[in-house]
Amino acid sequence: MWAFLGFAALCALSAAQYAFERVELNEDDTDRPAASTGHSLLARRNSLWLYGGIIEWHTKQGEKGRIQYGHVLWSFDREDSVWERNLPEGGSKHGKLNVNESVEVKQGDYLLRGQVQSERKEDGLVEVKIEQHPGHFSTISVPRKDVLYYPPAMNMHVAVLSASETLMYIHPGKSKSGKPISEVWAYLFEKDIWTQVHWPADSAAPAAREMHTGVSLGEGLVIYGGNRAKETFDDLWLFSFTKSTWSRVYPDLTSPAAPPPLWGSSSVAYQNRMWMFGGHDKDQCVNDLWSFDWESKVWEKHLTNKGPSARKGHSALVYGNCMFVFGGHNSVGDAGFTNDLWAFDFDEEDWEEVELEEKAPPRNFHKAALLDSTMYLFGGNNEDGLLDDFWKIDLAGICD
Repeated sequence: MWAFLGFAALCALSAAQYAFERVELNEDDTDRPAASTGHSLLARRNSLWLYGGIIEWHTKQGEKGRIQYGHVLWSFDREDSVWERNLPEGGSKHGKLNVNESVEVKQGDYLLRGQVQSERKEDGLVEVKIEQHPGHFSTISVPRKDVLYYPPAMNMHVAVLSASETLMYIHPGKSKSGKPISEVWAYLFEKDIWTQVHWPADSAAPAAREMHTGVSLGEGLVIYGGNRAKETFDDLWLFSFTKSTWSRVYPDLTSPAAPPPLWGSSSVAYQNRMWMFGGHDKDQCVNDLWSFDWESKVWEKHLTNKGPSARKGHSALVYGNCMFVFGGHNSVGDAGFTNDLWAFDFDEEDWEEVELEEKAPPRNFHKAALLDSTMYLFGGNNEDGLLDDFWKIDLAGICD
């Protein structure tokens, strides 16, 4: 592998010239994302966009514990090295505010988090229950324009950009209710507006799920697998950006095989194929590599002599003609968290581990995104709990 790089470049790779380093933030940047796992992270132009995830995770022995999901959209400006909390402009005017939906309310210079109690169409006011102090609530009435509208708080979802990068589409995973939901939300970057995308009530749609995987391919969002309670899925679906409809994608009859039901897999799009690695089947983690050819509708399993260990909750992205896979969890218990970096050469169909002078700590259900040749990763969780650390590595020279 990497013979095309030349002897000097291959030697440099073997000599471990690559290293993760912490992203240095602007000293004035005190408002930044909370520690989270199961969020999404996308690269758009010169910025990163982070949404959702588990942001609070307290468990006590013998108790169910408390879990809180995030619904804030953050952007990271690479030039200024600062995070910014992106506040929607009240959301879509046609967006329905559901009872008990999480919102934030403008009150002077402050933002109060609460839950919708009712929307009074006759006078344009919304009644919102606000937690003034822990365990103490009050209901206030505010103008609709002062209610900031978000998708349901969620984690383990799929997020992709439209081809024009004007919209971000999200297919939710698990919501604050603790159960997966099946909706599609879109964020319009130029107008700072969230809107729920509806499809005909009598049309087909995937079952609610979490920990599925997805990419932007063909004319829309393609998702595979996922998990709900004790059920693991093996179905492939397309959500059309232009038609706002779902359709199940069946492999061609000539397809020799297909992936098993999986959750916690990674996927990337490369040359009109969806490439999917790893995940957890009904029994254990796997390290299988599959691709789905969008034109022929054929699944192919790629057999290699080496590669990453079986894992779930890892990250994957494409740089040059390689897919890079980082981290994940490959067994039961704390010992299974990983922090190795692997590259799969699409042309050679071979894996190579990237030797690193410094590694980011082990983790799973973090997310990674690429700006130019730099891979960024944020958050996740490991034996220490939720993580809020922010790392980067320059991949230039590997698979250029």
